[in-house]
Amino acid sequence: MKTKLLGTIGALVLFGLGAQASATTIDLDSISAGESAGGSVFYSSPGAAIDDDVTFTLTEDLFAAIVIDAGDLVPFFSIDGLTATDDGGTIAFDYDAHDNRYFFTGNLAAGDYTVSVGGTVGGLLGGQYEVSVGGLAPVPVPGALWLFSGALLLLRRAAKTES
Repeated sequence: MKTKLLGTIGALVLFGLGAQASATTIDLDSISAGESAGGSVFYSSPGAAIDDDVTFTLTEDLFAAIVIDAGDLVPFFSIDGLTATDDGGTIAFDYDAHDNRYFFTGNLAAGDYTVSVGGTVGGLLGGQYEVSVGGLAPVPVPGALWLFSGALLLLRRAAKTES
């Protein structure tokens, strides 16, 4: 009888500890042009609060894409109230409610970045999210384009003069 009671109390304590806030740091390391990095985090405790940081370094100015996607299979696996914010305030995420994901596409300067991910594990068996960051070098405007646009302006000007 005492063994069952102690086992039940122990299980309740472990379940209670599992449902507390969970904080993880995911370091994606350095990302250069043409590279991408990512990771996945799984939580098995329903009701656990998520307070994670995703860190990465861009080695150069890049056109970057960042996706934070909750792998939802409601009611078994889900994250309720998923949030994603850039601690530096330079990344403005868009939210897709249909897919429960945050995404960003745009130019970012070289440097260190930290994105905070939050939410609550809402699935009966837990919740999961994936994060990926990729970068392309900014595409320079070729010199031939400047010459061609200059020639078009001259032709337009000549056409206006004749009329």
